[in-house]
Amino acid sequence: MLHDLLQEKRKLILKSADENGIKNVRVFGSAARHEDGRESDLDLLVELKKIEVYLT
Repeated sequence: MLHDLLQEKRKLILKSADENGIKNVRVFGSAARHEDGRESDLDLLVELKKIEVYLT
């Protein structure tokens, strides 16, 4: 279910992530194990390109 959709949308997901300062997008949990069902959520682990801290 989710795994198939992720494969179909992979290029779009990675392009969107890149445009928003995200790199190294990883899927874990039931979708990664091909055990997802209708009620499953999507678990993503991402690495930010740059962390900016603004102090006021």
